[in-house]
Order: sequence, then C-alpha cells, then structure tokens
Amino acid sequence: MKITKNKSTKQEYLQKGISLFKSFHGSSGLKSKIYTIGEFKLTCSGAYETCQWAANELSQSVRKSTWRKYRCSLREIVKLLLRYKSIDQHEYDRCCNILLNVTGGENKNLPKRTSSMKAKSLTKKEWSELGDKIKKSKSKWSQMTILWIHCNMHTGMRPCESQNAVLEDKKIIITNAKNTNGRSHGTLRTIPLNHLDNKTIHLINEHLRISNNMYENGEWENYYLNCRTLIHRLAKKLWPKKKKLPTLYTGRHQFAANNKASGNDLVSIAYLLGHISTKTSVNHYGRKKNGNKSRTPDLSNITIPHIKVKNSTYKPNNVNSDPNKPKIIK
Repeated sequence: MKITKNKSTKQEYLQKGISLFKSFHGSSGLKSKIYTIGEFKLTCSGAYETCQWAANELSQSVRKSTWRKYRCSLREIVKLLLRYKSIDQHEYDRCCNILLNVTGGENKNLPKRTSSMKAKSLTKKEWSELGDKIKKSKSKWSQMTILWIHCNMHTGMRPCESQNAVLEDKKIIITNAKNTNGRSHGTLRTIPLNHLDNKTIHLINEHLRISNNMYENGEWENYYLNCRTLIHRLAKKLWPKKKKLPTLYTGRHQFAANNKASGNDLVSIAYLLGHISTKTSVNHYGRKKNGNKSRTPDLSNITIPHIKVKNSTYKPNNVNSDPNKPKIIK
C-alpha cells in the first residue's frame, strides 16, 4: 500500500524542514548559503551539511518516530531545492542517502516521554524544590526553563504553543496545536490574565518573547530539547526513586488540576486547554485532588465555541456552577 501525504501534512513537513535548516545554521558557525525556492530565500549552512548534522547528531537525541518525521521534513526541503535547481542531482542523492541510513536514538538512552511516565502534578513543596534546583544549575538554559514552567502553570499552554503565542492587553492569543486533526475547538483560543499580578504577567511575556525569537531564528528544536533535558536530569537527581518525573508538559497538567480544585466548570476548563471535548481534560489531565485553589481566568467576555460534554464524575466546588455550561457566553 502506498502511503500518501495530504496537503496539511506536506505543509507541516515543509515548516518543520525549514525550522531544522535554520536551527543548524544558527548553531553551526558555517558560512551561509542562500537557496532560492520560488520567491522564498532559504539562508542555511548547506543542504548536505544540514542533513549530515541531522543524521549524525539530531537523530540520536530524539525517538525513532520523531526522527521519521524530521527525516520526511528534510527530504521535502531537498526535493524542492532540486526542483528549483538550487542543488544538483548528486547533492540530492547524498542528502537522501545519509538520511535513509539512520533510524533515530535508542529509547533506553532517552528520557521517558510516554503519558504514563509523566508526572501530571507536583506538590507545592516539590515545585519549590525543582525550581530551586534549576535556579542553582549552571546551565545556560536554567532561567529559560524556569520561565517556561512558570508560563505553562499559569496559562495551560502546550509547550509547542509558545512558538507563536501573543500577549496583548493582558490576554494571550494561542494557536491551538491540535486543531488540524480535529482535537481542538477551533484555530485560536484567548486566555485572559486579569486574575494574575503584573509580575507574573511580565514573566509570561518574557517567556513568549524568548520562544517567539527561538522559533523565528530556527533555534526552537535546540531550545526545546535542552530545557526538556534539564528538567529530566535535575528531577532525576532530586527524586531518584520516582517513577513519574515532571516534564515541560507537567505545568499544563497542574494548570488543569488547579482549575478543577478551584471549582471551574468543565466547559471552561476544556476551552482553556484547547480541547474539543470535556472528556479529555477530565480523564487525561491533572486531578482535582492534586490541584491548588487559586483565581482562574475570567471568561465572561470570551465567546466559547461548541464543546462536547461527556458524562463525568467530576463536580465543581461551586455548587452554583453548571458543569454542562460555561459561566457566561456572549
């Protein structure tokens, strides 16, 4: 059976491929080359050089499934370079061959990333211990990692969504990451931050500024991998016997748990997390018992799209809340 790519998948590969080319160029120190793809100019360190780096280094830091996606993305770019005569057939063949002969990193050497192995919440004491450990780290990624965790705990964003999220007038406008496969309630969601103090909002804005710059400069993969690895390494030192360790995603789970503990209704929580159904946030996200009561985003001026409501045993703390309806929809 022939495997085909639909238009959205191909576009995703192209975007990822360009990001990988830029990522290597930003860290390689090699002389710049400019390739022309139609009206688009791609500044990088060379097609073969990029594929060689990806095959020899990047592939060993990611899982085999992730590497397959990266490999397809790079091949889409070199196909275009060949089509627009930016490279010749010989260089194209060299790129394809070096990518083809690599399968990705060994799972035993990589941080565990399955859902069952991720901590979906930490106690206040554990968050404090992890924060102190990261701050004391000599890693250049320590402050960026702290900001990332801080942002996810207060906004519920997926780590990848900070690539192009925008903060305007104490509101974050987020492009929903799962919208292309029908798992989100729409293209965008808006999270008001009026319930947070100015210092917290400033730290969130600083994280978005860094993330936006990393993405635009093609350094996102390196940024993500280093922050993720730092959390895993330090958490392993703090809690060597823990089977479930925190990740960059744990802040999002904690956000869900805190909203449940604070009595927010199911539809509002699903909206804030970017889910199309309440079932996902109820069954697969941080538990109410592990949350901390706090002020939650005020959605009274937000138009909440249709969200599927599934039967659940979860009940808001506020007895006046209807779990089947958002608080206010205008």
